[in-house]
Amino acid sequence: MCEENVIRHAMDSIISKEIISFDVKKEDPTGLIDMTPVKEAAIGATPDKPEPDRTVEFPPKPASSAPNPNVKIPHNPNIPMAVKRERCRNCVIYNEHQRMKYQFFAPLFVISIPALAFLKAEDLSGMLNRVFATADSLMARLSLNGGAQNTGTISTIGTVGFANYLLIGCLVVIGTTMSLRFLEYCVFKLKI
Repeated sequence: MCEENVIRHAMDSIISKEIISFDVKKEDPTGLIDMTPVKEAAIGATPDKPEPDRTVEFPPKPASSAPNPNVKIPHNPNIPMAVKRERCRNCVIYNEHQRMKYQFFAPLFVISIPALAFLKAEDLSGMLNRVFATADSLMARLSLNGGAQNTGTISTIGTVGFANYLLIGCLVVIGTTMSLRFLEYCVFKLKI
């Protein structure tokens, strides 16, 4: 359940709001102040259609440290923890907190994966060469051509550095997208 102070603050702004309306018939007992509402002429207003009385709304009082005695926070110790968790999952305040958490972590994920790939570009390029050499030897074994042999390197990608870096770039984009999907799943689905 939410902290008591959070609930009190949220409910106090609703409960302590004062709405004061001035009635046309109401007057000041001393007769010094005219309490009748001031009417402004509206565009297209006619004398046979008078405007309704205006209601003046004042801003809420600042929250004090003492709890408001009118605020009753529901407390039921018999509610199981699973029900409490489900209430939190549907709480507007909690979901807004999750959205802010996602906004904080998303740029970190977007920046960290390309930065890590940039720092480890040589290691990734060597790993790609080993993966392609393994795929080449596997294809040589599975080939129906009896004269196929394992060359150890791939002639097209293994020798061209630009193709390696292009493939690393594609893997970085895929990795960044997958990491953002994982972050969305953790923050919005699992609500971690």
